[in-house]
Amino acid sequence: MKTDKVRIYRKRIKNVLRYIEDNIQQDMSLTELAQISHFSDYHFHRIFKSLVGETLKEYIRRVRLEKACYMFTYSDHTIADIAHQCGFNSHENFIRAFKRQFGHNPNEGRSTLRTAIDDFLQQSLSALDNPADDMQYQKINDTVIIKSIDNISVSYMRVIGAYDNANALWLTLMAEVGSEVFFDPDTTLYAITHDIPGITAEDKCRLDACLHTDKHPLNLQQRIIKGGLFAAYTFTVADDSIEAALDMLVKDWLPYSGYTPRDEPIHYAVRNLQDSALSLGAPTVEIFIPIAPITEDN
Repeated sequence: MKTDKVRIYRKRIKNVLRYIEDNIQQDMSLTELAQISHFSDYHFHRIFKSLVGETLKEYIRRVRLEKACYMFTYSDHTIADIAHQCGFNSHENFIRAFKRQFGHNPNEGRSTLRTAIDDFLQQSLSALDNPADDMQYQKINDTVIIKSIDNISVSYMRVIGAYDNANALWLTLMAEVGSEVFFDPDTTLYAITHDIPGITAEDKCRLDACLHTDKHPLNLQQRIIKGGLFAAYTFTVADDSIEAALDMLVKDWLPYSGYTPRDEPIHYAVRNLQDSALSLGAPTVEIFIPIAPITEDN
């Protein structure tokens, strides 16, 4: 049943939430929390956000502020003590976060802050136990293809920068390999993303712009896109962005699918880009999420 499949995802993320709450005074790394979830660093943050409804950073900040709210209401601890016990690395950082959330400085007095604190706590319910949208899952599931693919040898260029600057990326690759190779119908274009915008600064995000051809020797770096089992989903860029499509898959399909992501990066096959460059239509993208059947142990 679909509910049994998502139960494993929710159990893993709840283990992370409990760990955060039990260790809120400490610094916690993405790698540390990903290990608790049994998801890889690469996939953990996106799965966390899809199930909890907040980024990892937002959730930790909220839990720390909730604890601070409780201590302000029911204890006589000083502001400095509360900041320390709630995991803020400085008194000043705590005051800034508190004022940004509540619109008040914590030294304005406990009675003044009660209303703002009560409103905040009422709004801080987790989305983790929200019921799934069965119709949305089935609609996506009808379009996802589970397929096994072989290793793919590609030539590639490593590009650093915002992922939404895709046009400049492909123009750079075309200039490097030449229009004859780029526009050859037998050439397949791939993109491999190594970072998650929002976690990694946009100007530091790494992307490999790849090209596969059996006809043209290229003077570029070579790599293998590892094969295996994948969930493949195809869409037209004119209809949606790559990030929006991927977020939809991770939120509304993956936790209910009976699969868990393997510790490999997501890659994309980009089709009709050559036609798009000639204004003959929008490119299509096929997202490949590396997957394995989920069990309680993996």
